[in-house]
Amino acid sequence: MNSEATARAWDEALAALDLAEQLETLCRDMPQVGPAIAPPTSASELFRRIDRNADGRIDLEELAGLLEGAGRRADPTRLQELVARITGRVEATDLGPAELAVLLRLDRIADPGQRLQERFRLLDRDGSGHVSPDELRLCLEALGLAVAEESGGMDALIAAVDRDADGRVDAEEFRRLFQDAENRQRRCSNTSMPDRDWWGSLWPEPADTLLQMGLRPGMAMLDVGCGYGLFTIPAARLVESRPVVGLDIDADVLEQGRSLGSGLANCSWVWGDLRQLRQTFTTPFEMVFLHSTLHGIDDKVGLVREVHALLAPGGRFAVVNWLPIPREQTIWLGLPRGPKQEVRMGAEATADLVLGAEPELRLERTVPLPPFHYGLIFTKADGAIA
Repeated sequence: MNSEATARAWDEALAALDLAEQLETLCRDMPQVGPAIAPPTSASELFRRIDRNADGRIDLEELAGLLEGAGRRADPTRLQELVARITGRVEATDLGPAELAVLLRLDRIADPGQRLQERFRLLDRDGSGHVSPDELRLCLEALGLAVAEESGGMDALIAAVDRDADGRVDAEEFRRLFQDAENRQRRCSNTSMPDRDWWGSLWPEPADTLLQMGLRPGMAMLDVGCGYGLFTIPAARLVESRPVVGLDIDADVLEQGRSLGSGLANCSWVWGDLRQLRQTFTTPFEMVFLHSTLHGIDDKVGLVREVHALLAPGGRFAVVNWLPIPREQTIWLGLPRGPKQEVRMGAEATADLVLGAEPELRLERTVPLPPFHYGLIFTKADGAIA
């Protein structure tokens, strides 16, 4: 069995369910849809699977079939209105690859946990609490997705995640599958989480770093891409009774952070996507902390705008990033560390990016963080924090 092909097959099935959900939401709410963009590779493959008659377009019947296969409401009139809005042509009745990619770029349900439960419910057709090979086959067929031969068929898909070897997938097994798929799909391809002990040796006094970056008692803080909670946990101690939230898309390291911070009543942990901060949180923060992550995010401007929307007036956006020096010079514990040099951003480039994305932010100060990092503190207008 080809494990990569099996993972791709699962990813395609989950992506098809996501797309069906987007179609239903769009048909119901009809928001403005942006201009067509070039489809990513994953969108091209998904397009080919949904295009059942292989004519290079996805028509209304194929879109309705996708919705029905996912157990969603299919309204032909609303589907046609959606297609017309995306294409800009009133008479349009089908979508091309680039137009389908518009849908894949739109926001999904913000809470991954909610999406996980919904995906499992759709696959578990008889409500037994398990997904059998037959249920999986029926769902994939209804979505127009045929499992590629190299993935080993339906039994191989089940076996790939069937940890107790009972021939079916329970909710916990599906949770692990879903989280792995989320991690593969995240848009932070140039970031990775170092070993916790190694990371801790580079930052032996994280509380001191937080103070240098402007965190003070009484400030609520969001730690974006918190990982093991290296900075989240000391932040919770520093701010006393105010809330500190750690957010990460990697469920395994997040769970380690949750365990390490279990004794702190004001510290909470959210499995979520940094591209959807405004949909995940409704309460503003006095500080948003972003450590060694910005360089690896595709939509950096979008992230800055998400952060700005969450900051309280006078709140601080604290960015810590790698110095733009060759990786071969970033030696720690005998080995080169950190991202490739070509993706590292200097302090000036980072400041230009942030200030260009959000004019209401101002650069408060630059903080040297030797040996390999620097910090930038931005403040939101309309107030001040001591």
